[in-house]
Amino acid sequence: MSDLKELNQFLKEYGKDGMKLLVLFSLLKSKAKATLKPYPGVDEKRLNRVCMAKANELLRLGKDQPTEKDIEELLSRLKTH
Repeated sequence: MSDLKELNQFLKEYGKDGMKLLVLFSLLKSKAKATLKPYPGVDEKRLNRVCMAKANELLRLGKDQPTEKDIEELLSRLKTH
């Protein structure tokens, strides 16, 4: 989100669950990128898809924050797909 106006529009469209999804996605992506930093060449679009899928999964399970196990599963998906 580049500015407050975009964030407000996002909240109007997607509500509280949308915001949770966005936060989970951001957390997962930042942790994955930090872990993958020594391995250049990870496709950004693929990273986004895998992180969003995992964020959706966590949201459906009612989790507010990813665990280390969640991060490991995400990294495993990146390596195998």
